[in-house]
Amino acid sequence: MDILLTVLCMVLCNRVPKGIVTFRIDSLISKIKLVTAPKGVEAFTRTVDGVTIEKNTNERAVVRILVPKRSMTISEVNAEQN
Repeated sequence: MDILLTVLCMVLCNRVPKGIVTFRIDSLISKIKLVTAPKGVEAFTRTVDGVTIEKNTNERAVVRILVPKRSMTISEVNAEQN
């Protein structure tokens, strides 16, 4: 988990060393969105108006990775059928 968070931080800060990956990371920065945790998830114990709300998960962050779907071309469908 630490490695994943380190890589995300390096990508967001544009500090990926040159020559490490074969593609440009500039397009990745716009695809990473940092959002708040879903309703009902309490990552830390906190006190609101004198009421203590206990944490209900051991995770510190939720990482959601969406992989875009690509439609297959006709030649790929034909090659798969053969």
